Amino acid sequence: MLTLGLICVLQYMLHIYQLSAASLETEWCLREVEDLKGDLRHVQKDNTLSRLENSILREFVSQTEIEKALDFLIRRFVPAPEDGFGAYLLREEDRDGDPRFVVH
Repeated sequence: MLTLGLICVLQYMLHIYQLSAASLETEWCLREVEDLKGDLRHVQKDNTLSRLENSILREFVSQTEIEKALDFLIRRFVPAPEDGFGAYLLREEDRDGDPRFVVH
């Protein structure tokens, strides 16, 4: 009778250990899923931004005149150009002496 009771207690302890291990694994999996959801959101934002940039660049490059291209860019980026808009394009040289442009 004592042996049967000891076996039941050991089985119960094993069951509790397995539940604890399963609970820890479930928590780890849920954290991993949340991290992956965050990564997916970032990838989707990057994808959307890349498509927008490609669309704008394609339209800008397809213009035959620079005035039309600049007008397109202003219409694309400035919601109400009649209220006023200004940008300064500063030409600088980097460490290698290559020109780079900075918009202010």
